[in-house]
Amino acid sequence: MTDFKTIKAKRNDHLAFFRHIAERAGIGGGAIQWLKSWHTVNGIQERIRQKLLRTLSQGYSLSESMRMEGSFSGLDCALMQMGETTGDIAKTVKKIVQRIEREEELIKTLWSKFSIPALEIIGAFIAITIIAVYVLPSFQCSLQTMNLHQNPSNLKVSQFVFKAAKLYRENILYVLSAFFLGIIWFWRYCISIPERALIIPIVRNFIVLRAQIIFFLYVSNLVAAGLEMTRIMQLITYSLGLNTITGKMAKRIGWYLDKGFDYDYAMQNIHVNGRHLFYPEIVADITLAKNTGNLETISGKLVEILEKRLEYKIDSVTRWITPVVILGLGIVVALLMLGVYIPQFEVSFSVLKH
Repeated sequence: MTDFKTIKAKRNDHLAFFRHIAERAGIGGGAIQWLKSWHTVNGIQERIRQKLLRTLSQGYSLSESMRMEGSFSGLDCALMQMGETTGDIAKTVKKIVQRIEREEELIKTLWSKFSIPALEIIGAFIAITIIAVYVLPSFQCSLQTMNLHQNPSNLKVSQFVFKAAKLYRENILYVLSAFFLGIIWFWRYCISIPERALIIPIVRNFIVLRAQIIFFLYVSNLVAAGLEMTRIMQLITYSLGLNTITGKMAKRIGWYLDKGFDYDYAMQNIHVNGRHLFYPEIVADITLAKNTGNLETISGKLVEILEKRLEYKIDSVTRWITPVVILGLGIVVALLMLGVYIPQFEVSFSVLKH
């Protein structure tokens, strides 16, 4: 599996490359001149530049050089080839830049929505860990010094708290590992690369919605390049792979297209866990786009609609995380307080009786 830092570096470096090509193509000149004027800022960009210059000097086109370089997706290479064919590379590359920027904005939106609840959960976890590891053992030693453990009938809550804290301390490494691995898993599969898994029902809507946003972003770009839907589905499947929901979605639509069905019928009959993958209103918009021949514009509008729907669903979930964290932390703190103060009350009552 590719490391996330590598994925981020590739995306940022490709974005810098396409931005530079869009600027230089609008001025004129050739691909070799464009690359020679590209001022790289890190080793990865310089490696991309040198490889592209090497293949361009051998007589290959820019799209062929991108394929041979190895880090560019097949979809971007196909779009570049279409730009070379039509003679309007600047316009094509600008659409690639817009798509990559939209993907970046989507990831930033997801991260900004989940960052505060994540920090609250981490803070609560750290507080409970400090109390269980450092505070409760000292109180337990005090109780043993006062011999209150000889009369355990009134100290059941305290015994439960101390046993739970001891069990937590004995398995602290496992608990910490599971907690932080869970955070890493959530980031990798639900925020950074959310098409890769449909495991937890509460995040399934986020995963499916983002997969649809990516799908319509690609469709809008490729339709603008003049490609047919069958070829578009092939490129999306090849570029994203069958380990992603978007890739599987394109593969399934392509299967219907090969059978002679229209793409709106294909979208209407794709299911995930027994439910329609595309909302009925989206299928209706796609049918309208097919009838009017305006698929590029409507796909772009669908991206905006789905992004708003995704933000609404995220807000509807994250607004409950803070109250749940506060409630859970309050229950834990209440148990800890009872476990600590009940023995002190016992000492006070015994002193008052005598």
